[in-house]
Amino acid sequence: MSDFIILLLVAVGAWFWWQSQKSRQAATQAAVEACKRSNLQFLDGTVHLRKYWPVRTGKRTIQLCRLYFFEYSDDGSQRLSGRLVLVGTRIIEVELDAYRLT
Repeated sequence: MSDFIILLLVAVGAWFWWQSQKSRQAATQAAVEACKRSNLQFLDGTVHLRKYWPVRTGKRTIQLCRLYFFEYSDDGSQRLSGRLVLVGTRIIEVELDAYRLT
């Protein structure tokens, strides 16, 4: 019985890791696209997971909602923060800090 529980925990951990990688990839792509649309420079080439929590997406469906942060620059000299909210791998919201328009 304990071998089954260990195997189940390993499988759940592998599934969680796989879903986290897919979400991170979707978040990175969304951040790159948001920066391109606004003529901004996406910095560091990555997003950072700040927190995650379960949300109900249907009557019987629960998914993880993830909040990612990333940095961008409008002129190359200052770092500004952006935020992304994902449910599963679906982008719900992209938010950019105020930046100078030239």
